[in-house]
Amino acid sequence: MSDYMQIVVDSVRAWMTERCSSSADTVAGVLYADYASWISPRIRFPVPSVRAFGLALSKLGYARRKSNGLQLYIGLALRKP
Repeated sequence: MSDYMQIVVDSVRAWMTERCSSSADTVAGVLYADYASWISPRIRFPVPSVRAFGLALSKLGYARRKSNGLQLYIGLALRKP
């Protein structure tokens, strides 16, 4: 794994610890939007792409499924505020 990808995986893991639960399936775009707004003030480089975010979730063991034309991540949900 490249150094950059390791940084992305580590940042996604930190975001998940702070912002997510494993209670439900969630639309990929909703998760990415929350991650992007969470990570933006914390880094000195551009926000990782949707693709890098998806690869990081895959490396962390999360699978996707399609439902009604939307990509969902299985068992990953945002915590309620």
